[in-house]
Amino acid sequence: MKNIYFLATALLFCVCLLRLFGSCATSEESLRIAGFDNKGKTNAQDIKFGSFKCFQLQSNGNQPLQTVKKVIKVDSLLLISDGNVLSAFNVTGRFLRNYGVHGHAANEYINLSTFYLDKTGNIAIIDNFASKIILFKRDGKWLKTINAKEGVFRYVQNATQLDAVHLLVSRYIYNDQNVLYQIINLNNWETSDNVSTPLRTDNTMEYAGVHSYSVNRGAVHAVLPFSATIVGMNDANSFTIATSQNVLSEQELSKIKNFSIMSYQNAILRDNFVGFTDIFETNNMYLLAFSNLYYCIIPKNTMHCERYNYEVPEKVHRLPLIGIIAGDDRQLIGVMTPDQLKNIEIKGNDKKLQSLKRLQTKLDLNGNPIVLMYELQ
Repeated sequence: MKNIYFLATALLFCVCLLRLFGSCATSEESLRIAGFDNKGKTNAQDIKFGSFKCFQLQSNGNQPLQTVKKVIKVDSLLLISDGNVLSAFNVTGRFLRNYGVHGHAANEYINLSTFYLDKTGNIAIIDNFASKIILFKRDGKWLKTINAKEGVFRYVQNATQLDAVHLLVSRYIYNDQNVLYQIINLNNWETSDNVSTPLRTDNTMEYAGVHSYSVNRGAVHAVLPFSATIVGMNDANSFTIATSQNVLSEQELSKIKNFSIMSYQNAILRDNFVGFTDIFETNNMYLLAFSNLYYCIIPKNTMHCERYNYEVPEKVHRLPLIGIIAGDDRQLIGVMTPDQLKNIEIKGNDKKLQSLKRLQTKLDLNGNPIVLMYELQ
């Protein structure tokens, strides 16, 4: 009788465990974000902005920046790279300094792959060609150069230091190289937490996006081409955008051997879901974007998706989001060219919109890009 009682108790315990873990699995699966399929709103419709600032970056006699690849705001400093040079500006656009120069010396780079802030606030440039990290103080003084394991930075597109020893990197897809995200241990150069895509390219380097992952309070979220799932890394939870559009399967994606921007165009023509190329996260919300076609805002308190058209109309009656390329706990930062601002006809009387109009009157059309700093309420 005792054995039967013990067996029944054990069975009941197992059933409870199954129910417990089953409910957890169901909860994970049910983290689906609704709203994407609703009709898209016009750019920034119903979005409430807090502060807004816009200015043109000072050239100071330097060659104007080309296509901006990365922006980091740290305190009153804006760090901006176009892949050729890394420059510092203040938050009114005044040029302060450049970091490093092209060359073969220890404090010079052959290829400025990307840059990041280390955990002591120093500026780190990754040179993937020379497989090294060059550290500078914020005032521009060279501190030291760290020689990395050969090949560890191959095809690196972006990087963020997560803690004292772990560096998150995103990589370009190149032929059979399809690992998009990895975490590198800076002590031994070992990699972990590989996140891959089935896609391949035909001798071209393609990225998932300009800003394809976000880091907020240690949580990492990343986008994958054609995927409705936003991948959580570093103990962050993943979530999925619910859509009635056809989402390509892993098997279908594996058949794409020449991934490029044309792959997205083909998918759009077939009414397939193309996913997102960029993700930004503040303390209060996520912003997911697909190139310059659409973006979605997901407030963290509701986890409901609102989709917006990213197009900036020729006649602007409300402040739009433009060229978002960076974000921090409170702000989103966008960039645009002088020509883009020149060609906008500003009609609204909103004070924030009028600041853009005032900037139009003093544009240097041959100068540096425009920076737009948004605080969303």
